[in-house]
Amino acid sequence: MSRGVAFAGWLAVGAAYSLAFVSMLTIGAYVAIAATVLLVIVLKLVGARSIAGFISGLGLVPLWVAWTNRAGPGEVCTQTATAIQCTEL
Repeated sequence: MSRGVAFAGWLAVGAAYSLAFVSMLTIGAYVAIAATVLLVIVLKLVGARSIAGFISGLGLVPLWVAWTNRAGPGEVCTQTATAIQCTEL
């Protein structure tokens, strides 16, 4: 298989384990099981050729959390033509 496929597979494994860690108090155990199954599949298909993808995948979820909370911390309000909605970040 190509390097791009190997990188994408390891990226998915890293992101899955990162999501399992971030959500460990809610759905983390189920995500960890799915990540382990994905790990076995990626190891069988591409081997350990692109561990850099795994490290990159570990960083995806924290970057996503940071991006979604970029307006916070505190109460953040958005205004449309007809309404104002406030959320706590």
